[in-house]
Amino acid sequence: MRTPTLVAIIAALATACTSPVPGTPVAPPGTPSTSTSRSELPDRSPPSTDSITITFLNHTAAPIRILWLDFTGTEQLYQTLAPATSYPQQTYVGHIWIARTPTNTELTRFAASPTHLEVVID
Repeated sequence: MRTPTLVAIIAALATACTSPVPGTPVAPPGTPSTSTSRSELPDRSPPSTDSITITFLNHTAAPIRILWLDFTGTEQLYQTLAPATSYPQQTYVGHIWIARTPTNTELTRFAASPTHLEVVID
C-alpha cells in the first residue's frame, strides 16, 4: 500500500534523477547514474576496444575546448566547440575527456561510458 508521503518522496527522487547536473554526462532515461569524482578517475585513458559515440553539448556563452587525455596522460585537443552547439565524438569506454574554457579552466572531466552518451556543459 502506498502512502502519500512515500509517493511524494518517489516523485521528488524521480525529478532529481532526471535533471542533469551541469558538466556531467547525461544517462538515457531509466539508466542508473554512475557518477565518478575526478579523484577516482585514472590519470590517463586506459586501453579499450569498446567503441561508443558521445555527444558534447555546449550550453555556455563561450567556446569550450574538448580534450582527450591520451595513454600517457597528455591532453590532446580534439575540438573547439562554439557556444550553443553540439559535437559527436567517437571514443572508447573508459577514455578520459576534459572540457576547458578558453582561459584553460577545467569545467568537467569524465570517463566515457555506454550509459552516459551526452555531456552537457553549462
